[in-house]
Amino acid sequence: MTATIRDTYYRDRLDRLWTAATTDRAPGAPTVISTFAGMGGSTLGYLAAGYREILAAEHHPHAAECLRLNFGTDVRTGDIAALEPAANPLRPGELTVLDGSPPCQGFSTSGLRRLDDPRNHLWRQYARLAEAWKPRALIMENVPPLGSSPVFGLLAAELHRIGYRTRAAILPATLFGAATDRRRFILVGIREDLDAEPSHPHPTARPVTMREALAALPDDPGPEAPPIPARFLGLVRMITPGSDGSAALAARGGRKAYWSVKRMDWDRPGRAITSSFRRGTSGFIHPDANRYLTIAELCRLQSVPDAYAWPEGTTYRDAHNRIGNSVPPLLMHAVAAHVRDLVT
Repeated sequence: MTATIRDTYYRDRLDRLWTAATTDRAPGAPTVISTFAGMGGSTLGYLAAGYREILAAEHHPHAAECLRLNFGTDVRTGDIAALEPAANPLRPGELTVLDGSPPCQGFSTSGLRRLDDPRNHLWRQYARLAEAWKPRALIMENVPPLGSSPVFGLLAAELHRIGYRTRAAILPATLFGAATDRRRFILVGIREDLDAEPSHPHPTARPVTMREALAALPDDPGPEAPPIPARFLGLVRMITPGSDGSAALAARGGRKAYWSVKRMDWDRPGRAITSSFRRGTSGFIHPDANRYLTIAELCRLQSVPDAYAWPEGTTYRDAHNRIGNSVPPLLMHAVAAHVRDLVT
């Protein structure tokens, strides 16, 4: 059946996001530097909001190649502790926004939540660069548990010391147009000499269902998904829409075990995509078919436009992990546009 205009409004919105992100920058456009930039979820949101990205810092080689391929970004790889303030060609105070998404594995509820995880302290590198560059605004994105962790108090105190008023909030991506049930901690900081107070955008959209999100998919599904191992297929068939493998085992009288294969539901937003994919024991299953979601389908849920390209040789696991580690671009677009209006 041919998709109607009504069916394709979500796809069309993502197409417009991509068009806005890839047009020439206006003279005097606000500027951004992205740290811990990943595959570019934040970059896409900033570019679509009219920013010019000066450079990005990203440790993972594959993620860095994704940034270069899609956005032509000047990407600095390697340990962020080695990134010198001189990498920014602007003078202190000229940068509009310093963006950062430090690794969240030490706080995430899907991980071990080890407070001694060394990645929990990478925010200090973000603060180091903020102190040197003195941007007009700071935006930091992370998992919701960061806001209730001991690290948050240290972070807020350090940003205050270097001259920023801050405010944090938990924003659900579903209320900013993305078809994923993903909530993110967003900290906004405003330099103390500016006549503006840190705040967050108000919700702009209703939740988008899987059915709406996957209308008129592109012909190319992306890097090929592996088949579900034969020994797990019987268990996969037991999983009802909106449920997971662990609950399916318990419902059949078995011992509830950690088996995190999850089946999507056509009439709800997609479940939050995680960065871990283990064939057979984790992953996201189509609402009807007994198969993993394609990369094109995962991108749609995360609000990554169909035009986003993957470097040659990218595997399903590579792309799945990049998507799971990214911020939904529609959410970051709303945040970026809101902060732009606060400080420019």
